[in-house]
Amino acid sequence: MDRDITPKKVFVRDGWRCQLCGRRTPSRLTGTTDPRAPRMDHIVPIAVGGTHTWDNVHCACNRCNAKKRKRPLGQMGLAIQPDTAPANRSKKRPERPAHIETGSGAAV
Repeated sequence: MDRDITPKKVFVRDGWRCQLCGRRTPSRLTGTTDPRAPRMDHIVPIAVGGTHTWDNVHCACNRCNAKKRKRPLGQMGLAIQPDTAPANRSKKRPERPAHIETGSGAAV
């Protein structure tokens, strides 16, 4: 179990997007019951033998997370979006956007 894994770090790593449906999960909705609220989801649920590791967690919107519950993705007819699959994600917290490092103020 990696204690360094927190919901916020997972949301930042995944770009505040649901890794199942691809919708944005605005940070302002964190902790709410809004269907778009971000949730940290275990790809293989802990209840069925999954681990609390970087390659087994992702951001899911409240709607997809509720639909999935404690079942593996395949049982729900859900799949990780190809451009957000674990091989395409960093296991570490992402680097700061260029506009923050340069202080240019330009939007990314």
